[in-house]
Amino acid sequence: MNLLKKGSLILLGLTLSIACEDNDKVDDNGGGNTTTITNLDFTMQPSGAGNIVTVTPTANGADTYSVDFGTEADDDVIATVGAGVAYTYPPADETYNITVTASAANATDVTKTKPITLEVTPSPLIGDWVYIHQADAMVLGSTSEFTEVWWASKLKTVIDRACVFDDIYRFNADYSFENIVGEETWLEGAWEDVAAESCGAAFAPFDGTAVATWAHNPDAKTITINGMGAFLGISRIHNGGELAYPTEAVESITYSEVTLSEDENTLTVIITYVADANSWKFTFARVGTPGAELQAVDTDGDGVDDTVDECIDLAGPADNNGCPVVEGPSEAAPTPTAAATDVLSIFSDAYDDLAATDFNPDWGQAGTHKATTAGGNAVLEYANVNYQGIAYTESDISGMTSVHFDIYTKDMLNIDIFLITGAGEIAVTKALTANTWNSFDIPLSEFTGMDLTKAIQFKLATNPWVDTGFGTIWIDNIYFSK
Repeated sequence: MNLLKKGSLILLGLTLSIACEDNDKVDDNGGGNTTTITNLDFTMQPSGAGNIVTVTPTANGADTYSVDFGTEADDDVIATVGAGVAYTYPPADETYNITVTASAANATDVTKTKPITLEVTPSPLIGDWVYIHQADAMVLGSTSEFTEVWWASKLKTVIDRACVFDDIYRFNADYSFENIVGEETWLEGAWEDVAAESCGAAFAPFDGTAVATWAHNPDAKTITINGMGAFLGISRIHNGGELAYPTEAVESITYSEVTLSEDENTLTVIITYVADANSWKFTFARVGTPGAELQAVDTDGDGVDDTVDECIDLAGPADNNGCPVVEGPSEAAPTPTAAATDVLSIFSDAYDDLAATDFNPDWGQAGTHKATTAGGNAVLEYANVNYQGIAYTESDISGMTSVHFDIYTKDMLNIDIFLITGAGEIAVTKALTANTWNSFDIPLSEFTGMDLTKAIQFKLATNPWVDTGFGTIWIDNIYFSK
Protein backbone atom coordinates (compact mmCIF):
# COMPACT_ATOMS: atom_id res chain seq x y z
CA MET A 1 0.00 0.00 0.00
CA ASN A 2 2.89 2.38 0.76
CA LEU A 3 4.06 2.41 -2.84
CA LEU A 4 6.25 5.52 -2.81
CA LYS A 5 7.91 4.84 0.54
CA LYS A 6 8.44 1.11 0.14
CA GLY A 7 10.09 1.40 -3.26
CA SER A 8 7.35 -0.53 -5.02
CA LEU A 9 6.45 2.14 -7.60
CA ILE A 10 7.02 0.64 -11.06
CA LEU A 11 7.56 2.79 -14.14
CA LEU A 12 4.75 2.15 -16.59
CA GLY A 13 6.99 2.04 -19.63
CA LEU A 14 10.36 2.96 -21.01
CA THR A 15 8.78 5.56 -23.32
CA LEU A 16 7.37 7.39 -20.30
CA SER A 17 10.82 7.57 -18.79
CA ILE A 18 12.30 8.94 -22.01
CA ALA A 19 9.52 11.52 -22.37
CA CYS A 20 10.19 13.05 -18.95
CA GLU A 21 12.05 16.34 -19.22
CA ASP A 22 13.71 18.63 -16.73
CA ASN A 23 10.58 20.77 -16.36
CA ASP A 24 8.78 17.72 -14.86
CA LYS A 25 10.78 18.15 -11.67
CA VAL A 26 8.58 19.87 -9.10
CA ASP A 27 8.61 21.17 -5.57
CA ASP A 28 5.55 21.86 -3.44
CA ASN A 29 4.33 24.40 -6.03
CA GLY A 30 4.11 21.89 -8.91
CA GLY A 31 4.96 22.64 -12.53
CA GLY A 32 5.65 20.98 -15.86
CA ASN A 33 2.09 19.93 -16.79
CA THR A 34 -1.12 21.48 -18.11
CA THR A 35 -2.51 21.67 -14.53
CA THR A 36 -0.37 23.04 -11.74
CA ILE A 37 -0.78 22.17 -8.05
CA THR A 38 0.27 24.99 -5.75
CA ASN A 39 0.36 25.91 -2.07
CA LEU A 40 0.37 22.35 -0.71
CA ASP A 41 0.23 22.33 3.07
CA PHE A 42 -1.28 20.26 5.87
CA THR A 43 -2.12 20.44 9.55
CA MET A 44 -1.20 17.76 12.11
CA GLN A 45 -3.46 17.43 15.16
CA PRO A 46 -2.60 14.96 17.97
CA SER A 47 -5.44 13.52 20.06
CA GLY A 48 -6.24 10.65 22.37
CA ALA A 49 -3.21 9.87 24.51
CA GLY A 50 -1.12 11.95 22.07
CA ASN A 51 -0.43 9.09 19.67
CA ILE A 52 -3.47 9.56 17.41
CA VAL A 53 -2.62 12.14 14.74
CA THR A 54 -5.09 13.62 12.25
CA VAL A 55 -3.64 15.14 9.07
CA THR A 56 -5.75 17.53 6.99
CA PRO A 57 -4.18 18.55 3.64
CA THR A 58 -4.96 21.57 1.44
CA ALA A 59 -3.67 22.73 -1.97
CA ASN A 60 -4.76 24.67 -5.01
CA GLY A 61 -5.53 22.45 -7.99
CA ALA A 62 -5.33 19.10 -6.16
CA ASP A 63 -8.02 16.43 -6.46
CA THR A 64 -6.64 13.76 -4.12
CA TYR A 65 -3.98 13.35 -1.48
CA SER A 66 -1.92 10.48 -0.10
CA VAL A 67 -0.72 10.78 3.49
CA ASP A 68 2.35 8.77 4.51
CA PHE A 69 2.56 8.82 8.30
CA GLY A 70 6.24 7.82 8.24
CA THR A 71 6.40 4.50 10.08
CA GLU A 72 7.65 1.12 8.91
CA ALA A 73 4.12 -0.32 9.15
CA ASP A 74 2.16 -1.37 6.08
CA ASP A 75 -0.99 0.55 7.03
CA ASP A 76 0.35 4.08 7.37
CA VAL A 77 -0.39 5.42 3.86
CA ILE A 78 -3.97 6.74 3.68
CA ALA A 79 -5.75 8.39 0.74
CA THR A 80 -8.15 11.34 1.05
CA VAL A 81 -9.78 14.01 -1.08
CA GLY A 82 -8.94 16.62 1.53
CA ALA A 83 -10.79 15.48 4.62
CA GLY A 84 -8.72 14.77 7.70
CA VAL A 85 -7.34 11.25 8.07
CA ALA A 86 -6.12 9.80 11.36
CA TYR A 87 -3.42 7.30 12.22
CA THR A 88 -2.66 5.68 15.57
CA TYR A 89 1.06 5.52 16.31
CA PRO A 90 2.70 3.19 18.83
CA PRO A 91 2.25 4.61 22.37
CA ALA A 92 5.73 6.07 22.81
CA ASP A 93 7.42 9.45 22.55
CA GLU A 94 8.91 9.57 19.06
CA THR A 95 9.49 11.83 16.05
CA TYR A 96 8.07 10.90 12.64
CA ASN A 97 8.24 12.54 9.22
CA ILE A 98 4.79 12.87 7.66
CA THR A 99 4.70 13.22 3.86
CA VAL A 100 1.65 14.38 1.92
CA THR A 101 1.44 13.86 -1.85
CA ALA A 102 -1.09 16.00 -3.79
CA SER A 103 -2.39 14.71 -7.13
CA ALA A 104 -4.69 15.84 -9.96
CA ALA A 105 -5.45 14.81 -13.52
CA ASN A 106 -2.92 16.19 -16.02
CA ALA A 107 -0.74 17.46 -13.18
CA THR A 108 2.56 16.44 -11.73
CA ASP A 109 2.36 15.17 -8.15
CA VAL A 110 3.55 17.55 -5.47
CA THR A 111 4.89 16.41 -2.10
CA LYS A 112 5.60 18.04 1.22
CA THR A 113 7.15 16.61 4.40
CA LYS A 114 6.92 17.83 7.99
CA PRO A 115 8.22 16.29 11.22
CA ILE A 116 5.98 15.66 14.22
CA THR A 117 7.18 14.81 17.72
CA LEU A 118 4.75 12.77 19.81
CA GLU A 119 4.41 13.27 23.54
CA VAL A 120 2.33 10.34 24.75
CA THR A 121 0.47 10.45 28.05
CA PRO A 122 0.21 7.00 29.69
CA SER A 123 -3.41 5.82 29.68
CA PRO A 124 -5.19 5.46 33.03
CA LEU A 125 -6.63 2.18 31.70
CA ILE A 126 -3.30 0.40 32.06
CA GLY A 127 -3.71 -2.43 34.57
CA ASP A 128 -6.07 -5.27 35.47
CA TRP A 129 -9.85 -4.87 35.66
CA VAL A 130 -12.77 -7.11 36.67
CA TYR A 131 -16.52 -6.63 36.74
CA ILE A 132 -17.37 -4.32 39.62
CA HIS A 133 -18.66 -6.48 42.49
CA GLN A 134 -21.87 -4.49 42.87
CA ALA A 135 -25.39 -4.45 41.47
CA ASP A 136 -25.74 -3.18 37.89
CA ALA A 137 -22.32 -4.39 36.79
CA MET A 138 -24.15 -5.58 33.64
CA VAL A 139 -27.19 -3.73 32.31
CA LEU A 140 -29.19 -4.50 29.16
CA GLY A 141 -31.31 -1.68 27.80
CA SER A 142 -33.37 -0.58 24.84
CA THR A 143 -31.03 2.21 23.69
CA SER A 144 -27.62 3.63 24.53
CA GLU A 145 -29.45 6.08 26.84
CA PHE A 146 -31.07 3.12 28.67
CA THR A 147 -34.50 4.75 28.64
CA GLU A 148 -35.81 1.22 29.25
CA VAL A 149 -33.84 -1.36 31.22
CA TRP A 150 -34.62 -4.97 30.34
CA TRP A 151 -32.21 -6.73 32.68
CA ALA A 152 -29.61 -5.74 35.26
CA SER A 153 -27.31 -7.87 37.38
CA LYS A 154 -27.99 -7.90 41.11
CA LEU A 155 -25.57 -8.11 44.00
CA LYS A 156 -26.54 -11.77 44.24
CA THR A 157 -25.36 -12.18 40.64
CA VAL A 158 -21.81 -11.62 41.85
CA ILE A 159 -22.12 -14.89 43.78
CA ASP A 160 -24.22 -16.78 41.24
CA ARG A 161 -21.80 -15.91 38.42
CA ALA A 162 -18.56 -15.84 40.36
CA CYS A 163 -16.85 -17.61 37.46
CA VAL A 164 -17.13 -14.45 35.33
CA PHE A 165 -16.74 -11.86 38.08
CA ASP A 166 -13.17 -13.12 38.59
CA ASP A 167 -12.30 -12.82 34.87
CA ILE A 168 -9.56 -10.26 34.27
CA TYR A 169 -9.42 -7.71 31.45
CA ARG A 170 -5.77 -6.70 31.20
CA PHE A 171 -4.67 -3.47 29.50
CA ASN A 172 -0.91 -3.73 29.16
CA ALA A 173 1.39 -0.70 28.96
CA ASP A 174 2.61 -1.79 25.51
CA TYR A 175 -1.05 -1.63 24.38
CA SER A 176 -1.43 -5.37 24.10
CA PHE A 177 -4.64 -6.73 25.62
CA GLU A 178 -5.44 -9.98 27.42
CA ASN A 179 -8.59 -11.79 28.53
CA ILE A 180 -7.73 -13.96 31.54
CA VAL A 181 -10.74 -16.22 32.03
CA GLY A 182 -9.34 -19.05 34.17
CA GLU A 183 -10.68 -22.60 34.06
CA GLU A 184 -14.32 -21.48 33.93
CA THR A 185 -16.32 -18.47 32.86
CA TRP A 186 -20.02 -17.74 32.35
CA LEU A 187 -21.43 -19.36 29.21
CA GLU A 188 -24.36 -17.39 27.83
CA GLY A 189 -27.44 -19.42 26.97
CA ALA A 190 -27.61 -17.62 23.61
CA TRP A 191 -24.65 -19.67 22.36
CA GLU A 192 -26.07 -22.40 20.12
CA ASP A 193 -23.83 -24.98 21.81
CA VAL A 194 -25.02 -24.12 25.35
CA ALA A 195 -28.21 -25.81 26.55
CA ALA A 196 -28.56 -23.52 29.59
CA GLU A 197 -26.41 -20.63 30.79
CA SER A 198 -23.93 -21.75 33.41
CA CYS A 199 -20.27 -21.78 34.36
CA GLY A 200 -18.00 -23.76 32.06
CA ALA A 201 -14.78 -23.77 30.07
CA ALA A 202 -14.55 -20.80 27.69
CA PHE A 203 -14.92 -21.39 23.97
CA ALA A 204 -11.97 -20.62 21.72
CA PRO A 205 -11.07 -17.97 20.63
CA PHE A 206 -12.65 -16.36 23.74
CA ASP A 207 -10.52 -18.47 26.07
CA GLY A 208 -7.68 -15.96 26.51
CA THR A 209 -5.59 -17.19 23.58
CA ALA A 210 -6.35 -14.17 21.38
CA VAL A 211 -3.39 -12.01 20.33
CA ALA A 212 -4.88 -8.58 20.81
CA THR A 213 -4.22 -4.86 21.17
CA TRP A 214 -6.21 -1.98 22.59
CA ALA A 215 -6.63 1.71 21.82
CA HIS A 216 -8.28 4.34 24.01
CA ASN A 217 -9.48 7.64 22.56
CA PRO A 218 -10.59 9.77 25.52
CA ASP A 219 -11.75 12.57 23.20
CA ALA A 220 -14.13 10.26 21.33
CA LYS A 221 -14.81 8.28 24.56
CA THR A 222 -14.06 4.97 22.86
CA ILE A 223 -12.04 1.82 23.52
CA THR A 224 -11.25 -0.42 20.56
CA ILE A 225 -10.13 -4.00 21.16
CA ASN A 226 -8.38 -5.53 18.14
CA GLY A 227 -7.81 -9.27 17.90
CA MET A 228 -10.20 -12.10 17.08
CA GLY A 229 -11.68 -13.38 20.33
CA ALA A 230 -10.71 -10.41 22.52
CA PHE A 231 -13.55 -8.56 24.23
CA LEU A 232 -14.86 -6.61 27.21
CA GLY A 233 -17.85 -7.86 29.18
CA ILE A 234 -19.75 -10.46 27.14
CA SER A 235 -17.83 -12.32 24.45
CA ARG A 236 -20.70 -12.88 22.03
CA ILE A 237 -21.67 -9.18 21.77
CA HIS A 238 -20.06 -7.13 19.01
CA ASN A 239 -20.92 -3.93 17.13
CA GLY A 240 -23.02 -5.77 14.56
CA GLY A 241 -25.09 -7.97 16.84
CA GLU A 242 -24.82 -11.21 18.82
CA LEU A 243 -22.78 -14.24 17.84
CA ALA A 244 -24.51 -17.60 17.69
CA TYR A 245 -21.31 -19.64 17.29
CA PRO A 246 -17.72 -18.92 18.41
CA THR A 247 -16.56 -19.42 14.83
CA GLU A 248 -18.29 -16.11 14.01
CA ALA A 249 -15.81 -14.11 16.15
CA VAL A 250 -14.89 -10.68 14.78
CA GLU A 251 -11.51 -8.97 14.50
CA SER A 252 -12.34 -5.69 16.22
CA ILE A 253 -14.90 -4.31 18.70
CA THR A 254 -15.36 -0.66 19.68
CA TYR A 255 -16.99 0.31 22.98
CA SER A 256 -18.45 3.81 23.36
CA GLU A 257 -19.31 6.29 26.11
CA VAL A 258 -16.18 5.22 27.99
CA THR A 259 -16.02 6.92 31.38
CA LEU A 260 -13.64 6.70 34.31
CA SER A 261 -14.47 7.67 37.88
CA GLU A 262 -12.60 10.59 39.38
CA ASP A 263 -10.21 8.24 41.17
CA GLU A 264 -9.77 6.26 37.90
CA ASN A 265 -10.69 2.99 39.64
CA THR A 266 -14.10 2.46 38.01
CA LEU A 267 -14.56 2.05 34.26
CA THR A 268 -17.89 2.05 32.39
CA VAL A 269 -18.39 1.22 28.71
CA ILE A 270 -21.43 0.86 26.45
CA ILE A 271 -21.85 -1.23 23.32
CA THR A 272 -24.88 -0.82 21.07
CA TYR A 273 -25.17 -4.01 19.07
CA VAL A 274 -28.48 -3.39 17.32
CA ALA A 275 -28.69 0.18 15.99
CA ASP A 276 -30.98 2.37 18.15
CA ALA A 277 -32.37 -0.75 19.79
CA ASN A 278 -30.18 -2.90 22.07
CA SER A 279 -27.30 -1.80 24.28
CA TRP A 280 -25.22 -3.31 27.06
CA LYS A 281 -23.49 -1.28 29.76
CA PHE A 282 -20.56 -2.92 31.56
CA THR A 283 -18.91 -1.50 34.68
CA PHE A 284 -15.46 -2.64 35.82
CA ALA A 285 -13.30 -2.05 38.88
CA ARG A 286 -9.52 -1.88 39.02
CA VAL A 287 -8.09 -4.99 40.67
CA GLY A 288 -6.91 -4.17 44.19
CA THR A 289 -9.61 -1.56 44.85
CA PRO A 290 -12.74 -2.08 46.99
CA GLY A 291 -15.00 -2.30 43.92
CA ALA A 292 -13.18 -5.43 42.79
CA GLU A 293 -14.26 -7.35 45.89
CA LEU A 294 -17.67 -8.17 47.34
CA GLN A 295 -18.54 -5.82 50.21
CA ALA A 296 -21.09 -6.40 52.99
CA VAL A 297 -24.26 -4.43 52.23
CA ASP A 298 -27.62 -4.35 54.05
CA THR A 299 -29.74 -1.81 52.19
CA ASP A 300 -32.96 -2.26 54.17
CA GLY A 301 -31.26 -2.72 57.57
CA ASP A 302 -32.98 -6.00 58.36
CA GLY A 303 -29.78 -7.83 59.25
CA VAL A 304 -29.82 -9.89 56.06
CA ASP A 305 -26.93 -9.19 53.71
CA ASP A 306 -27.98 -8.03 50.24
CA THR A 307 -26.15 -10.95 48.65
CA VAL A 308 -28.80 -13.31 50.06
CA ASP A 309 -31.63 -10.83 50.72
CA GLU A 310 -34.30 -11.39 48.07
CA CYS A 311 -36.07 -8.14 49.06
CA ILE A 312 -33.19 -5.70 49.47
CA ASP A 313 -35.50 -2.66 49.72
CA LEU A 314 -38.01 -4.16 52.17
CA ALA A 315 -37.13 -5.44 55.64
CA GLY A 316 -38.00 -9.02 56.47
CA PRO A 317 -36.77 -11.95 58.57
CA ALA A 318 -33.85 -14.11 57.51
CA ASP A 319 -36.01 -17.24 57.49
CA ASN A 320 -38.10 -15.58 54.74
CA ASN A 321 -35.00 -14.62 52.75
CA GLY A 322 -35.14 -11.04 54.02
CA CYS A 323 -38.66 -10.42 52.65
CA PRO A 324 -41.74 -9.30 54.58
CA VAL A 325 -44.07 -12.13 55.55
CA VAL A 326 -47.44 -11.81 53.80
CA GLU A 327 -50.15 -14.34 54.53
CA GLY A 328 -51.60 -15.85 51.38
CA PRO A 329 -55.10 -17.15 50.56
CA SER A 330 -56.50 -19.90 52.75
CA GLU A 331 -58.98 -21.08 50.12
CA ALA A 332 -58.18 -22.69 46.80
CA ALA A 333 -58.87 -20.94 43.51
CA PRO A 334 -62.10 -21.93 41.71
CA THR A 335 -61.88 -25.34 40.06
CA PRO A 336 -61.61 -25.04 36.25
CA THR A 337 -64.52 -26.42 34.25
CA ALA A 338 -63.05 -26.48 30.72
CA ALA A 339 -62.63 -29.95 29.22
CA ALA A 340 -59.06 -31.23 29.29
CA THR A 341 -59.21 -31.90 25.54
CA ASP A 342 -59.83 -28.18 24.96
CA VAL A 343 -56.98 -26.93 27.15
CA LEU A 344 -53.25 -26.25 26.88
CA SER A 345 -52.25 -25.94 30.54
CA ILE A 346 -49.23 -24.02 31.80
CA PHE A 347 -49.98 -24.40 35.54
CA SER A 348 -52.99 -26.12 37.12
CA ASP A 349 -53.73 -29.10 39.33
CA ALA A 350 -56.78 -29.76 37.15
CA TYR A 351 -54.82 -30.58 33.97
CA ASP A 352 -51.59 -32.07 32.69
CA ASP A 353 -49.22 -29.10 32.40
CA LEU A 354 -46.88 -28.30 29.54
CA ALA A 355 -43.43 -29.65 30.44
CA ALA A 356 -40.27 -27.63 31.10
CA THR A 357 -41.88 -24.32 32.09
CA ASP A 358 -39.64 -21.83 33.92
CA PHE A 359 -41.78 -19.99 36.47
CA ASN A 360 -38.95 -17.69 37.56
CA PRO A 361 -36.66 -16.78 34.65
CA ASP A 362 -33.92 -14.32 35.55
CA TRP A 363 -35.11 -11.14 33.84
CA GLY A 364 -33.67 -8.81 36.49
CA GLN A 365 -37.00 -8.53 38.32
CA ALA A 366 -37.14 -7.26 41.90
CA GLY A 367 -39.31 -9.89 43.54
CA THR A 368 -39.16 -13.45 44.77
CA HIS A 369 -40.85 -16.67 43.75
CA LYS A 370 -41.81 -19.81 45.57
CA ALA A 371 -44.16 -22.74 45.11
CA THR A 372 -46.72 -22.97 47.90
CA THR A 373 -50.33 -24.13 48.46
CA ALA A 374 -53.74 -22.60 49.02
CA GLY A 375 -56.63 -24.79 50.18
CA GLY A 376 -54.62 -27.87 49.27
CA ASN A 377 -53.89 -26.75 45.69
CA ALA A 378 -50.45 -25.85 44.38
CA VAL A 379 -50.09 -22.11 43.67
CA LEU A 380 -47.34 -19.74 42.58
CA GLU A 381 -46.38 -16.98 45.01
CA TYR A 382 -44.61 -13.85 43.72
CA ALA A 383 -43.69 -11.38 46.47
CA ASN A 384 -42.30 -7.83 46.16
CA VAL A 385 -42.97 -8.14 42.43
CA ASN A 386 -42.51 -5.29 39.97
CA TYR A 387 -42.67 -7.62 37.00
CA GLN A 388 -42.36 -11.37 36.61
CA GLY A 389 -41.78 -13.72 33.70
CA ILE A 390 -43.12 -17.19 32.98
CA ALA A 391 -41.35 -18.95 30.10
CA TYR A 392 -42.82 -22.07 28.53
CA THR A 393 -42.07 -24.25 25.51
CA GLU A 394 -42.94 -22.47 22.25
CA SER A 395 -46.53 -23.39 21.43
CA ASP A 396 -49.03 -22.88 18.64
CA ILE A 397 -52.14 -21.43 20.34
CA SER A 398 -53.79 -20.21 17.14
CA GLY A 399 -56.56 -22.78 17.67
CA MET A 400 -57.33 -21.41 21.16
CA THR A 401 -59.73 -18.56 21.94
CA SER A 402 -58.75 -17.39 25.44
CA VAL A 403 -56.18 -17.53 28.24
CA HIS A 404 -57.21 -18.05 31.88
CA PHE A 405 -55.58 -16.74 35.10
CA ASP A 406 -56.67 -16.96 38.74
CA ILE A 407 -54.92 -14.21 40.76
CA TYR A 408 -55.13 -13.38 44.47
CA THR A 409 -53.68 -10.27 46.15
CA LYS A 410 -53.95 -8.22 49.32
CA ASP A 411 -52.19 -5.05 48.20
CA MET A 412 -52.28 -4.62 44.41
CA LEU A 413 -54.83 -2.59 42.47
CA ASN A 414 -54.15 -3.64 38.89
CA ILE A 415 -51.98 -6.00 36.92
CA ASP A 416 -50.66 -5.99 33.35
CA ILE A 417 -50.74 -9.45 31.73
CA PHE A 418 -48.42 -9.64 28.74
CA LEU A 419 -48.60 -12.34 26.09
CA ILE A 420 -45.18 -12.73 24.48
CA THR A 421 -44.52 -14.44 21.17
CA GLY A 422 -41.54 -14.59 18.86
CA ALA A 423 -42.69 -11.28 17.35
CA GLY A 424 -43.08 -9.16 20.50
CA GLU A 425 -45.39 -8.58 23.44
CA ILE A 426 -48.79 -6.98 24.13
CA ALA A 427 -50.36 -6.30 27.54
CA VAL A 428 -53.92 -6.39 28.81
CA THR A 429 -54.61 -4.53 32.07
CA LYS A 430 -56.94 -6.07 34.65
CA ALA A 431 -58.25 -4.53 37.89
CA LEU A 432 -57.77 -6.62 41.04
CA THR A 433 -60.04 -6.99 44.05
CA ALA A 434 -58.14 -7.60 47.29
CA ASN A 435 -58.53 -10.68 49.49
CA THR A 436 -60.32 -12.82 46.93
CA TRP A 437 -59.49 -14.88 43.87
CA ASN A 438 -59.82 -12.86 40.66
CA SER A 439 -60.65 -15.12 37.70
CA PHE A 440 -59.90 -13.86 34.20
CA ASP A 441 -60.73 -15.44 30.84
CA ILE A 442 -59.01 -13.08 28.42
CA PRO A 443 -59.90 -13.43 24.72
CA LEU A 444 -56.77 -13.89 22.66
CA SER A 445 -58.24 -11.35 20.24
CA GLU A 446 -57.35 -8.69 22.83
CA PHE A 447 -53.66 -9.34 22.08
CA THR A 448 -53.99 -7.64 18.70
CA GLY A 449 -51.53 -8.52 15.97
CA MET A 450 -49.65 -11.26 17.84
CA ASP A 451 -48.29 -14.34 16.07
CA LEU A 452 -50.23 -16.98 17.99
CA THR A 453 -48.30 -19.81 16.34
CA LYS A 454 -45.21 -18.95 18.42
CA ALA A 455 -46.35 -18.20 21.97
CA ILE A 456 -43.42 -18.51 24.38
CA GLN A 457 -43.85 -16.40 27.55
CA PHE A 458 -46.04 -14.37 29.90
CA LYS A 459 -44.96 -11.25 31.75
CA LEU A 460 -46.91 -9.96 34.75
CA ALA A 461 -46.34 -6.36 35.83
CA THR A 462 -47.81 -4.43 38.74
CA ASN A 463 -49.81 -1.42 37.57
CA PRO A 464 -49.56 0.83 39.45
CA TRP A 465 -46.99 -0.18 42.04
CA VAL A 466 -48.36 -0.07 45.59
CA ASP A 467 -47.35 2.84 47.82
CA THR A 468 -45.34 0.76 50.27
CA GLY A 469 -43.22 -0.96 47.64
CA PHE A 470 -44.16 -3.75 45.29
CA GLY A 471 -47.11 -6.07 45.87
CA THR A 472 -47.58 -9.80 46.33
CA ILE A 473 -49.68 -12.06 44.12
CA TRP A 474 -50.67 -15.72 44.17
CA ILE A 475 -51.50 -17.38 40.85
CA ASP A 476 -53.26 -20.61 39.91
CA ASN A 477 -54.83 -22.14 36.80
CA ILE A 478 -52.90 -20.66 33.91
CA TYR A 479 -54.14 -22.24 30.69
CA PHE A 480 -55.23 -21.58 27.12
CA SER A 481 -58.63 -22.93 26.10
CA LYS A 482 -60.72 -23.30 22.96
